[in-house]
Amino acid sequence: MLALVAFLVLLGVIVTIHEFGHFIVAKLSNVKVHIFSIGFGQAVFSKVIGETEYRIAWIPLGGYVRLHGMEKEFGETDSQDTIVDEELIDPNGRAQDPAQSTDDPDQGRSLSDKSPLTKILIFFAGPLMNLILPFLVLPPFYYFSQKYDQEMSSHIGALDEGLPGYQAGLRDGDQVLEINGEQVYAFWQIAKWVKQDESKDPPLKIKVKRGEEILSFEVKPKEIQETEKFISAKISHKVIGFQPFALAPDLWINQNSTLAQYGVQSFDRLLQINEHKVARFFEIDPILKKLDPTKPVTLIVERLSGIDPKFDFLQNAHQLSITLPPIQDWQVKAQDVVAQGIRQAGNCIVSLHPHFVASEKLKIGDCIVAVDGVRNQLASFIASRIQHEPEKAKKLTVLRDGQEIEMDFQLKAQTLHNALAGELTYWPLGFQLLSLARPDSRIDAIMVDNHENRLSFAWWKTVDQVQSEVSRSIMTLGGMFQGNVSPTQLGGPVTIFYLAGENAKAGFDRFLMLMVMLSIGIAILNLMPIPGLDGGHILFASIELLIRKPLPAQVKMTIQSVGVLLLFGLILFALGNDIMRMFRVFKGE
Repeated sequence: MLALVAFLVLLGVIVTIHEFGHFIVAKLSNVKVHIFSIGFGQAVFSKVIGETEYRIAWIPLGGYVRLHGMEKEFGETDSQDTIVDEELIDPNGRAQDPAQSTDDPDQGRSLSDKSPLTKILIFFAGPLMNLILPFLVLPPFYYFSQKYDQEMSSHIGALDEGLPGYQAGLRDGDQVLEINGEQVYAFWQIAKWVKQDESKDPPLKIKVKRGEEILSFEVKPKEIQETEKFISAKISHKVIGFQPFALAPDLWINQNSTLAQYGVQSFDRLLQINEHKVARFFEIDPILKKLDPTKPVTLIVERLSGIDPKFDFLQNAHQLSITLPPIQDWQVKAQDVVAQGIRQAGNCIVSLHPHFVASEKLKIGDCIVAVDGVRNQLASFIASRIQHEPEKAKKLTVLRDGQEIEMDFQLKAQTLHNALAGELTYWPLGFQLLSLARPDSRIDAIMVDNHENRLSFAWWKTVDQVQSEVSRSIMTLGGMFQGNVSPTQLGGPVTIFYLAGENAKAGFDRFLMLMVMLSIGIAILNLMPIPGLDGGHILFASIELLIRKPLPAQVKMTIQSVGVLLLFGLILFALGNDIMRMFRVFKGE
């Protein structure tokens, strides 16, 4: 029952607002509206208000607005026009067009009487309202939902040394206070400034708090490219190279260092240095610098060990105490952590899949420091660089046994069988980096109250979500035409029914996001220049605008018939996908 209610609400809202767009612009353009129907077929509810009949029909898979003269506009013959009234015979005995009769109360109110520009506006209004719907439902949700009462703070958790933030002087643990003179308290504000940056804009002026110091830096965001998984679409976005999550003190150890000689191993997690607790990697260096260099150093580390070789994912954690000689006796006297033989191990390989090419080239404990000569430290940037344009070979720079080596590396496409999506092509890495494999390798971000600027937050989140969904919808449709996306991913009403129920069970926020996704997808699909869709009608009107006369009725009818056949075939194909999809879901694949 929940699935049925969710399905009816979902389609009811999306269809109603779509048809309302056509309806209201037609009314404003003085086109007579005969019927406003939500659903197809026999009406289960009908009421005439003014000159329009409002219906709810029993097949809830769409809706329509019947405009005066619509049949003539679409190249069809309206049955009412075939009835010749005696009062509509001119003095020469010829039948007059009812729309041209001075006695016709609806004279000039036919869709075919309107200018091409007016027709374009009427047909465009439906998809436009589907694009407007997210701006009606998301801002109140983001504004009032308790889920967003707290947001990630403006503290920098970790920086990538190869990107602009670190290169400009920002460091892990800094708290961003201002950007371009505007006070900042949360991560979303930083993301907003970075995403809205244009290439012609000057660098961002960022003020941070570091300990007791207030420092200022100029940072110019950098545009990077990624390849969207499963649809092979290239996207670009601006970054300064930091994440709000701090890196845990997971260590990579130079085997030639004092630490290695005294028993510290790569992937040990450092918990304590003498009496000083360690929670984040960036805390290690300041603690070491405060120690008395003439006294021994005691480390408490957590080490994982395998339980059963057959199940390498099962590991036991135990703590070790390791005593080191005084810092002044260490082989390396430099004061920075890296020189002591320590690196954060987030970009180091903790597992390899035996059936992928990675196992032939890489070793557990290797740290990937550069892809095609571009250096990165954070695992997420490294993985995205390797999987960008995955069909192309990459040159990896790998840190192994204290030495950097270069190697050629080529991903291989694999097929993923997914119950809902069917067969998907993807390009797995074949290995796991620590930060992506171990959930607790990233320390939860510091959270702050999000009551200040809540309206601005709600609006920015909405705009960001809509931009993301529009981009994804366009890329997915484009991928189908280019052959990069399997048409088996196309879903019909059965899939929508299933998703409506599942997302309703998951919570209001999931259901709302599904509504937004479908509304945007329907808008983009309807704007395609296919006869029978709004985009096809817009195309006809645009041609009429260019050639300054309507297309011949027979031409319209022929094209319209082909379009209807194509749409009918598409619907049948989607239903076929639905049947196979539900078979896989209930079979448990």
